[in-house]
Amino acid sequence: MTAAGQQPNTIRKAGAAKPRYCIGIDPGHQTGLAIWDRAERQFLMIETTTILRAQTRILQFVAENTLRESPQSGKVRDQPGDCTLYVENPNLRTWFGKKGSEALQGAGSVKRDYSVWEEFSELTGLPIVAVHPKNVMSLPGEKGAGHFAALTRHGQRTSVHAREAAIMVFGL
Repeated sequence: MTAAGQQPNTIRKAGAAKPRYCIGIDPGHQTGLAIWDRAERQFLMIETTTILRAQTRILQFVAENTLRESPQSGKVRDQPGDCTLYVENPNLRTWFGKKGSEALQGAGSVKRDYSVWEEFSELTGLPIVAVHPKNVMSLPGEKGAGHFAALTRHGQRTSVHAREAAIMVFGL
């Protein structure tokens, strides 16, 4: 947190430049990762992986897709950054229902993973937007996959985690 009480690297200002690439992240043991191209109106990536592999994939993507040629100094990164991270923030959740100790331990793990994404944002300079869990809708199993495919027209197989990451950025 900054002295003003705002999270660093968070885009929340009215009129702030919208990124070309919106990167959705569903943190957890199985991290959902999705990249939405606002200009092309399509997903470039939807997958489930580990947190470290997701961070590596993002760094590779940023290096390959947000660099442009500059006549004076070679390649430079577009400014403001053409990528923004949209990460489900479990700290915003206010309901827990009846959960066993395993579920609550898992919730703590996801909270830790979110803090890792905040640190990743700070280290890389990529802006981060906290997404409230209630805004991440997903249905498990075949019904959820069918609903997701109909909504997004993405026909490839996806996991619940990948779909949740994708739904955060779909249509932005």
